[in-house]
Amino acid sequence: TVVETLSATYKKMNECLISGILAVLVSDFRKIHSIENWAISTTYPGSTNMPLFILRFYEAFLPKLNQVVFNINTTTSSTTSTVTVDGKSKNSIIPKYPSELTLKSVQTQFVHSLKVLLDNLLNNVLASSTSDKQRQDLFFLRTIANVDVLKSKVFVQIFSTYDNYFKSSLSQSSDDIYATLDDIKITLFEKYIAIYKPEITAIVQKGLRSEDWFHKSEPNGASTYTMELLNFLIMLSSKLQLLKVSASTTRKIQTILQKHMVSKIMDCMREIPHFSTAGIFQVCVDFKFMSEVLRNTLDDDSLKQISSVCKKFTSKAGASSLDDNINKVVNSCLLASKLDMDCFV
Repeated sequence: TVVETLSATYKKMNECLISGILAVLVSDFRKIHSIENWAISTTYPGSTNMPLFILRFYEAFLPKLNQVVFNINTTTSSTTSTVTVDGKSKNSIIPKYPSELTLKSVQTQFVHSLKVLLDNLLNNVLASSTSDKQRQDLFFLRTIANVDVLKSKVFVQIFSTYDNYFKSSLSQSSDDIYATLDDIKITLFEKYIAIYKPEITAIVQKGLRSEDWFHKSEPNGASTYTMELLNFLIMLSSKLQLLKVSASTTRKIQTILQKHMVSKIMDCMREIPHFSTAGIFQVCVDFKFMSEVLRNTLDDDSLKQISSVCKKFTSKAGASSLDDNINKVVNSCLLASKLDMDCFV
């Protein structure tokens, strides 16, 4: 019939319109990096304004998409109409409810737009950090903060809004999106940490390999390389503070880099064939001073490694008074450097 033909035509046109809208949505999010200016947000501390923009965009977009999908005429209170064929009233040519296939397609494209968005944000920070190495810290740390905000706040609200307008339960079945966010955060951490690992390795190798540990004089303080490592970590902590990095992210960065530092020290120690008693004394002073300063940020495995090495070395030295002497020097170092090392407390 004429009504059925018109209804089928309308349905096809509406499906094409919906597909076009969603295609433009995905296309726009492929270029979302172009609006990022890296300015810090006043709404979500530590992040940029990107998470808030994404939230506001979807809050405005989803109600409009709902009107198209559910054939809602905003100028009238009713979504139905009638036509007259052969003098008889017939059902509206406008479907009252979209098909399950349409709703499934909308949800698939909506989720795809989020994945495209996340992929674009990751690619943007990687490209930006390559082209402007002076601002690598800002790019990585602000994007890590963005990912945290997207996961804990923004996407939760977006999924809730979507469920409300499209009668779905996406909030309960969005594990893949949250898994993608976790993967991106891991990638960002790995890339960011990789900037500083070589510098730590260089300090350790130069410090340990340049010393004659068999003809060492009795120490009265921590080794130069130990102080260089701690000063390097202080510099990084200051940088994180200036960029308003969250306490949890700062602690994670510190712990990862410190674990790498201890690992490299252990590797270099294995290369040294012989230690004098004074050399053992110096190694234990360095380790104990380091573990005291970093006791709140070093991981348990690293602390155990340090403790084990000191016990083995002092036992090997066979000097019963060595522990007391080590503690005296370490306490003196801690007192002298207290103000500088307070950032690790």
